[in-house]
Formats: sequence, C-alpha cells, structure tokens
Amino acid sequence: MPDLNIDFNKHLFSQIKRIMADSISACFKILDTQKRCHSFEILGFDFMIDDAFKVYLIEANTNPCLETTCPILQKIIPDIIDSGFRLALDPLFPPPNFTKRMSQQIPLTLWELCYDSQCDDARMEALYDSYEHGSKTDQKKETGEEKDEFDEDLIKEEELDEVYD
Repeated sequence: MPDLNIDFNKHLFSQIKRIMADSISACFKILDTQKRCHSFEILGFDFMIDDAFKVYLIEANTNPCLETTCPILQKIIPDIIDSGFRLALDPLFPPPNFTKRMSQQIPLTLWELCYDSQCDDARMEALYDSYEHGSKTDQKKETGEEKDEFDEDLIKEEELDEVYD
C-alpha cells in the first residue's frame, strides 16, 4: 500500500482496535458475568475493509473456529493460543524455562489491550446505569406514565379483578 500512502497500523489497525473495544464494551455485562480473577477469553473478530479503507465488523465470536485447515492458519492459530496462554498464565505459574517460546511469529510484545476490565468496567457500569435510568425516565415521560409503585399495584389489582369478574 505504499503508493496509496496507507499505513496499516495508523489507518486500519486503529479502526480494528476501536471496533473491538466498542464490541466488548457493548456486551461487557455478559462476558465473564462472575468476574473471575485471572481468567481470559480468546474471541474471534471478522472484519471487512472497503475500497476507501474503512473497516467494518462482520461478526464477533465467543467461540471462534481454531481449525488449522490451511497453511496460514497452521502457522497463526497455534501461536495465538500459545501466546495467549503465556500472556495469561505464565505470570501466575512461571514455567521452568520462561524464555522458551514455541514460535516467535507473534511475540508477546505485539499483543495490545483493547479493553481492560479493571479500568473500563466502572466506566461502562456508570454508562449503562445512566442509560437504563435515563431510558426508563424518558419512556415514562413520553407515554405520560410517571406512576409510583402504589399506582402500579392498583393497576395489577384491577386487572386481577377483571379476570375474576
């Protein structure tokens, strides 16, 4: 892409990271709902790039296919798994030979954090809470249904009375 002056890291990978972070933010409440310490997930993201070099998310998978059905995947998949395990587990359970790597194709230094639950969860909780509170308030204002709990109980009782009448 030198003739088009497109830098992969600057123009494309930055979009990919933003889309991945937004995707995880959008569903952070259902990923690791128990908030277990020292856990990780390998997610699969499929992207498409248009002729204007805009990146689009095709799909995100919590259970990505890890088959090595072609030569490229035979090189990439084992190294992604190995690097993921080393990144997540080696600091907790150092192996006898910490420097030995299965492959140098994807060094640990090339992994980038897109979403950090320790930093981002509190911000996302606040955002979700304000949205949920705001949408309930807005919904009541739009429909003119600003009722208190007492009104709700009366309505339920009236509905039950109608059923038994």
